[in-house]
Amino acid sequence: MDAFAQLCRNFLTLNVTDRLPGIRVPTLVISAAEDILKPPSYGQIIHDQIPCSKFVVAEGAGHALFLEKADEFNRLVSDFIRGVPNEQ
Repeated sequence: MDAFAQLCRNFLTLNVTDRLPGIRVPTLVISAAEDILKPPSYGQIIHDQIPCSKFVVAEGAGHALFLEKADEFNRLVSDFIRGVPNEQ
């Protein structure tokens, strides 16, 4: 249980926002409107720091968006990937 407790502490305290501007590839940042662990304000911070990012807030889901609204999550990701230009 000590490892789980450490994981939870890290989840609450880890901050890597200083590294985000170094991401130079198209990035999709998805937040869920009802996420109480990491609300959309966190996603907005990430989006603001990544130059090539797109930010989407999905309504009607919490932290497990990919499970709660799997079809919507998959659509968002698929649409984003289809819109990324191919680098040749």
